[in-house]
Amino acid sequence: LQGRLLDKFAQEFVVASAAETRQVEEPSRWLTTSSLQLETRNERIASASTQYNRATVAVTSRHDEIRFQGRGYLTNEEEGARQPQNRFFVGGELSWLKLGYGDQYPLFPDLILSGKRVRGFSGNLTLGFFNLDLSQGEIVRSVEGALLETFPRESLLVEQQRNPGASFDSVHATPLWAKLRYGTLKRTLLVLRPSFGHRDGSHIGFTYLKATDDLSSIRYGAIPQENLVLASDIALTFDRRNIEFTAQAAVSATNRDITKGTFTDAEIDATFTEYSESSRRAIRNIRDIVSTFITVNEHLVPLNAKNLPTLSYEANVLLNYFDNNFKISYLRHGESFESFGQSYLR
Repeated sequence: LQGRLLDKFAQEFVVASAAETRQVEEPSRWLTTSSLQLETRNERIASASTQYNRATVAVTSRHDEIRFQGRGYLTNEEEGARQPQNRFFVGGELSWLKLGYGDQYPLFPDLILSGKRVRGFSGNLTLGFFNLDLSQGEIVRSVEGALLETFPRESLLVEQQRNPGASFDSVHATPLWAKLRYGTLKRTLLVLRPSFGHRDGSHIGFTYLKATDDLSSIRYGAIPQENLVLASDIALTFDRRNIEFTAQAAVSATNRDITKGTFTDAEIDATFTEYSESSRRAIRNIRDIVSTFITVNEHLVPLNAKNLPTLSYEANVLLNYFDNNFKISYLRHGESFESFGQSYLR
């Protein structure tokens, strides 16, 4: 009653069993999850009936800081005459490195690349103060055209009047002309962006984009084009991100027809006849520098840099105070600015 120990007794014993002893296995340090979704649907509108069959599979495996993932999407909507409907992706990542191959939608400054599917390789490197983002692959799949009909040259005017919306061209090395259904050229893209600072905080980045149509990808195609964009972006944050300043600027160059390649000296002299010899010499020097990045000929935009028609820039100030968000923006999009990685910019 007073909390004193009255007695103490201890006995050791062992329980033995005749049953077979099993060794407990150490659980795996890999954690794997997977999912599979199947869908079939029939849509009937008026007398038209359309069947949709789709399958989606995803697998993720993680071991400490290592993570692998794979996903696939299959549909009966896939056709050779359309852009890809099926999707796939495989990739792996560490805390400082991400690598992947397949269909993806990379994140870059939205003047450069936004909302565009890229089928190819991607990589992200994060080394403290230095970061590197890379995306390289196909943004347009080649779709072959067709030669529909041939006819003598003297019948061209009649055929054009009969089919005003059709495409016509001469048949190589023959006196004939043809009515064509133009296909789609394969278009590849490369984007490289080194940046300095924190990805989610204050940083400055520089972006290079190059996109090119492959003239040899199909036989009957539209005019091949080429696009180059150089850009820079900056972000500054203050007061625990209650104040954010972001800005980006980009300049583009687009060649509407790279079929014949870069200007020769004789072609420069013939095109710029009203220019002095010293001006034409300067143009040749510029051609030698710029042609290492993009094809230079009379179809290059801008051929004249007056008023900077291919320059675009944006600046934003974001404030988060008094339980409200405020945003002030200023932007200028040049009338001829174009990025093949950004199809939605106005």
